[in-house]
Amino acid sequence: MRISIVSDDDVIPFANGMYPDYTGFWIVAGGIDGLYGSPGIRETPVDIPQMDGQYWPSRLTQGGRTITLKCGALCRTSVETANVLERLSALMTKTLRLRVEDESGVKTLSGFIADDFEPSIWWSRDRVYFTIIFYCPDPLKYGPAVSFVSSGSVVRVENAGRVAVYPSVRVNGSVSAMLLMLGSRTVQWTGNANGLDLDLRDMIPSSGVVSGQAFKIPPGVSAVPVSWSGNGSLILTVSPAWR
Repeated sequence: MRISIVSDDDVIPFANGMYPDYTGFWIVAGGIDGLYGSPGIRETPVDIPQMDGQYWPSRLTQGGRTITLKCGALCRTSVETANVLERLSALMTKTLRLRVEDESGVKTLSGFIADDFEPSIWWSRDRVYFTIIFYCPDPLKYGPAVSFVSSGSVVRVENAGRVAVYPSVRVNGSVSAMLLMLGSRTVQWTGNANGLDLDLRDMIPSSGVVSGQAFKIPPGVSAVPVSWSGNGSLILTVSPAWR
């Protein structure tokens, strides 16, 4: 397994375990917490007055995810040690991506470092130990985005994850109207554009006006009826997700 912290200007890879001749960053044995579980439910049932039991919450949702990584870095010189500390400090106050590569594939979480990593430096200054507390407001783990091109008036979309996710839509070429449907939900767009981008998560198009109810793509294969006025192609993109 390999974990990397990715920022806009740096990538720090962490090996899972340290070898005698290894120099760089690693995660100590048993040093991963909060990654493979799933955050608890936020809602609390309310007591039913003068009756046994409690009311069910109207919905069940999760809070953010906290991931703790206990790490080390082995350096050849004290100058490398100073560079390691500078690289870690530079991650603070940035939006980061935690990239996890293991037997199930590649998954990514977005978040930030929530606390001081508190480095402990050996007297020889060739080894640093530290703890990274990574907080993800969105607790889901996302796989690589996959795009599906319309065929006729239908787009067959596959969500390989286990959580329903919002798709994004792109129309290449000129477009003046668009309609998407899934189940009882319909999304309509009108305007006049040479190319259109619309993420159903926020329902804010790159131009024009959108109305209707956004829908999520459930796990598995779904057929999404589509229609649009224009001479371009329509593409739906899905990032599969896991809890």
